Amino acid sequence: LVERLEVLHRELNSLLRKYTNEHPAVKSLRVDLREAEVQLTRAESAAMGRDIDAEELGLRTDNKLIEIEKSVLEPDLKDLHEREKLLSPILEEAQKRDREVADARARLSPLEVQRAQLAAAPGITGYVQIQEMAEKADATPIEMKLRKSWSVALLAAIIFGLSLAFLVDFLDTTLRSDFDVRRHLDFPVIAVVPKVAAREVLALHPGRTSIVSEIFDTLATVLLSSPSAHPSRIFLVTSTNPQEGKTAVSTNLAVALARQGKRTLLVDGDMRIPAVHATLGLANGTGLSDLLAGLVDLGTDGVLQDIQVPSLKVMTSGPTPENPYELLDPARIAPVGEAFRAQFDAIVIDTPPVLRMGDALKFSTLADATLFVIKAGATDVRQATWAKRLLANVNAKVTGVVLNGALRESEEYYNYDPRYGRDRSTRSF
Repeated sequence: LVERLEVLHRELNSLLRKYTNEHPAVKSLRVDLREAEVQLTRAESAAMGRDIDAEELGLRTDNKLIEIEKSVLEPDLKDLHEREKLLSPILEEAQKRDREVADARARLSPLEVQRAQLAAAPGITGYVQIQEMAEKADATPIEMKLRKSWSVALLAAIIFGLSLAFLVDFLDTTLRSDFDVRRHLDFPVIAVVPKVAAREVLALHPGRTSIVSEIFDTLATVLLSSPSAHPSRIFLVTSTNPQEGKTAVSTNLAVALARQGKRTLLVDGDMRIPAVHATLGLANGTGLSDLLAGLVDLGTDGVLQDIQVPSLKVMTSGPTPENPYELLDPARIAPVGEAFRAQFDAIVIDTPPVLRMGDALKFSTLADATLFVIKAGATDVRQATWAKRLLANVNAKVTGVVLNGALRESEEYYNYDPRYGRDRSTRSF
């Protein structure tokens, strides 16, 4: 209940940055918070005994709620203090400029009074000459005033731009870089896949060098070279939400493993919304659901399909079952995992998103290594943190994060050409 209250408070803080207290989503969330607080009070009452004083129980509950709100708000308070330190010198400089402008206006005020008096007495001898002299004397201070106004306006524009940038960054709760992943999830980033054109997402063509193929060849080498008495053979690929690129990551990883001479199997473990067969242009007649149901075995025709990559077999999801949870019972999937290990050197399983359904958590009992796919600029920090907690609850062996769709911050890095002799001007990417 305490963990749920922390999550609800974080969601409330996020909504309050966008909406007022009258917004329906804010009101609904406050109702959920109140229900959770009531549940916590009942749980504490049950834990400490029914005979406890009601006032003492209320005080204990209020104290715990205050501690929860404090733990939720501490990270935001820390960020605000850091930004205050950054903006303080700029604010002091702006205040100094404002004081200089006020002093200049004070010095100009007596002169303006004199000019007004002369204008009111046009009959005074020599008025024209005196007025001209006053205008000449006033020219230099006006120019100085304009210069100071320009500098103040420029400084104000800089302050406004920095404040806007900090505000946008503060409101953005998505993971955008490997630094964000390490900071919020404490997972190592083992591969960064740049955002590429749709035709370059899959690296299926042998002999064709591309950014994506180089990255996944390196990833396959890292996974196969990890020092362990029992090397990883079954790799599970999952993500927080749909549309984060886990199917493309699964496919490219399987291709990279096969190119390194490993007998590789790519399995579509998403029996609800399968995607591997559509991605590779294969039929989805017989597949994993039939194998788990005991209707076929690995040697049955049509269970394993070939593509243009040698040493790589593909198993599609098969017909959609009425209840996939029944087929993912440990008594069913354990023998299937042993059959995979007996026939293949490397197995890559593409599973559903963690927050949409629990299939990935079921498959994690088979996997030697789990790859967590994060889409840069799309995956929310709070949702990714909740997915991490779910994986930890089933003791999933998360090897690291594949950051997908990252911006090309360094073009020189992505322009790297493994053939050293070719002139840089002829590169195609």
